[in-house]
Amino acid sequence: MSNITRWVQRVDGVDKVKTDLNTGKASVWFKENQSPKLSKLWKAVKDMGYQPTKIESHGKTYRRAKGEIDVLSKE
Repeated sequence: MSNITRWVQRVDGVDKVKTDLNTGKASVWFKENQSPKLSKLWKAVKDMGYQPTKIESHGKTYRRAKGEIDVLSKE
């Protein structure tokens, strides 16, 4: 399990995280009846030294920069 996976799993409401360092993408599963704030997921990724570009959840998008979901690109 990668450090980024462990770090994102610490966000309240996160049940499981699957990261693919080759594609630079992550999938996050929420605990039942919970929905973590996307801003907290964003911060967790940034705190690990990566530059998130977009997070999508249930039709909502949290974005600070252009690009596809690329939450694992090193700064």
